[in-house]
Amino acid sequence: MKFCFIIHPNKQKTNVFPLGPAYLGAVLREKGHEVKMYCMDVFHYTPQELKTYLEKENFDAIGMGFMAARLDFVMECVEAINSLDKKPLFILGGPGPTPIPEYCLKKLQADIAVLGEGELILPDLLDAVKEGKHLSEVKGIAYREGDNVTINERREPVKNLDDLPLPAWDLFPIEKYVDYPLTGSLPTDRVMAIISSRGCPYRCNFCYRLEKSIRLRSIDKIIEEMKILHERYRINIFHFNDELVMVTAKRMIDLCNAILEAGLKIKFVINGRLNIVNEEVLDALKKAGCTFVNYGIEAYDQKLLDTMQKDLTIEQIDKGLEITAKANMGMGVNIIFGHIGETKKTFKKGVELVRKYYKYDRCRTIRPVTPYPGSPLYDYAIEKGLLKGPEDFFAKHHNSDLFTVNFTDMSDEEFYKTLFEVNKEMGRKYFNIFADELEKSLERLYFKGDYSFRGSRFR
Repeated sequence: MKFCFIIHPNKQKTNVFPLGPAYLGAVLREKGHEVKMYCMDVFHYTPQELKTYLEKENFDAIGMGFMAARLDFVMECVEAINSLDKKPLFILGGPGPTPIPEYCLKKLQADIAVLGEGELILPDLLDAVKEGKHLSEVKGIAYREGDNVTINERREPVKNLDDLPLPAWDLFPIEKYVDYPLTGSLPTDRVMAIISSRGCPYRCNFCYRLEKSIRLRSIDKIIEEMKILHERYRINIFHFNDELVMVTAKRMIDLCNAILEAGLKIKFVINGRLNIVNEEVLDALKKAGCTFVNYGIEAYDQKLLDTMQKDLTIEQIDKGLEITAKANMGMGVNIIFGHIGETKKTFKKGVELVRKYYKYDRCRTIRPVTPYPGSPLYDYAIEKGLLKGPEDFFAKHHNSDLFTVNFTDMSDEEFYKTLFEVNKEMGRKYFNIFADELEKSLERLYFKGDYSFRGSRFR
């Protein structure tokens, strides 16, 4: 079959390489399907251009995956797709449709939603369509017949990630993705997304993931992929897109040692856990080329942490951040605002923690917590009458920097005023530091013979 993945627009200057479609494209191609990618994210095609392309190519099926927060961007494509005289089979996927397939299928007038990871489901689905089988025979999908939606039994995901082919990088305009900016990266660096695992062993109640299990790729396979990307595309920074790379201290150290043994002269960034990181892990990370560890802390109050089901203590936070700072490792100290039980006092503690370790090396804001469909926090909001369902969620969710549900006892005005003051203060400090650095650069250029300066650029 002739299949097209539509990479929906994000309205961003740069975009992370879409690993999901790249894996699915590789799997479908192995099965003999003709696969193309229509990258609206990097080329900023209009809906009319999408329609013209689909009319010209005459695909048998098209697929589009998305996160719930991106539904508005997806909707821009839907009118064009549904206005086609000869509409291909329209398939949805990803963490947006999976927990609420009925709503998404009706809202987007799509035919089928793949529930969970699609590497095993999508080939079976296309085979079933080609052979004329009824969709009720395909595990792991929901499908629409008129106004009726049927949700089939879920299917287990790929257990051994090493069985998957490498992502189909060649199907993408790779040069449009390699200049993705990371903290500390240089204009000459070439960045690529990669994964070492799927899933997460933790149970944070604001998080939704496609599958409940955690599965690890073998370190040999990870190194093989890094070597290929380094040699074929000159990638020198790897952005690990796992929900959590630092699953255990031993695995983290083993991966770092393997990078060194392979002779890879690269840099990489990861997501870490403060209950796992230690001096030995940090030493291994630095030697292997890690420049940044992103920590999802979310709150600096034990009661809030327990409510969030973070499986993290204040003592672990303090120790982990202290040794990371001592190792002079770049780190993200991330908190969110407005969870159940949040007060100005608890938020202030979290903000002070951020201020203590934030190096103002990137512009950032603190965001409210969002109860995305499929998360326990979403279920809590439904149970308490704070949300009525998916339609109500999307009516209230306009932007990740705004709350969808105010879980606190603060008024909406007080909530935003509290958030505004903190983000304003951090933003002003960031730009003041940027201005100071610009002044020093100009002084070195004009008066000290430093010719490396090439004009002011917003980082």
